[in-house]
Amino acid sequence: MNQKKNLINGVLSTPMSPFSKTGKLDLGLIEPFVAWQADQGISGFYVLGTWGGFAVQSLDERKRVAEAYAKASQKHSMQLMVHITAHAWEDTLALGRHAIDCGVAAISATVPGYYSTGGYLRMDDYKRYFGGLVEQLKHPLFVYNNPRTTNVLFEPQEFVELVKVGVAGVKDGSKNIAWILKAQNKLSDAGLAAEIIPGNSVGLLYGFLYGCKAVTSGAAVVFPNEAVKVRILLEQGDMQGASAQHRYVLKLREAMGICSAPPSSAHFLLQRESHGLGYPRSIWPILDFQTGQQLDQLIGDAHKLMPES
Repeated sequence: MNQKKNLINGVLSTPMSPFSKTGKLDLGLIEPFVAWQADQGISGFYVLGTWGGFAVQSLDERKRVAEAYAKASQKHSMQLMVHITAHAWEDTLALGRHAIDCGVAAISATVPGYYSTGGYLRMDDYKRYFGGLVEQLKHPLFVYNNPRTTNVLFEPQEFVELVKVGVAGVKDGSKNIAWILKAQNKLSDAGLAAEIIPGNSVGLLYGFLYGCKAVTSGAAVVFPNEAVKVRILLEQGDMQGASAQHRYVLKLREAMGICSAPPSSAHFLLQRESHGLGYPRSIWPILDFQTGQQLDQLIGDAHKLMPES
């Protein structure tokens, strides 16, 4: 496959949008967080996705968050991809145009909400939808393949069909190594080039191992150095060390699952740091004292699995 230079590279974290205790955006927290992530080796961000809380914000709030992350990312020479999906077509286009004006490397969209979940739409509809976004926005667009929240899984061949209408790549949330390999093979068979980004911490190992140039990770929001180290060890040819490090990262991520909304756990763990991201908006659970203690204990237990340097 004739692969052109990738737009997105390295480990990207998927940070939350920061709110105050009263539920107002606290955008001043973004720059210190971005600076810390850059210092820890993170290459960039996927913002306003699931962890970014796009669905609990107004369009204006989403624009303000995108602006703040874009400004901070540019200051620290980091890549930025912004998720733009909204229920209304014109709103999605407006968010896309705004993100492009902010100077982001790429934009990303899931399938349209509600009707996709209900099974109203078929592949021809999705080709028309994503192809229309590409035509209107004229900027690299990545499909966010997230069956857990949309109830739609694009199979590898279906992703290739979207590449044919101009999609630049995919952030794949299937957590399936076979999906990556099949998509790579089908792209090659079709003579096409597109970027495949495993969209979860599970993919930190298999993604880079099988030639993906970027991986997004929720665990990297709180534990950036630990996530980046998986890639470093792979680049050094230390497969055993990379595997052990990945197990450690996944144990940390598993601990964050004590809360039904793992981003709430991330908020809790970061609140005590100078680079914290405030609080979750009230629709998400807020960890009480007892759950917070349990989370701290689980993180402590996970740290016992930290591989020796």
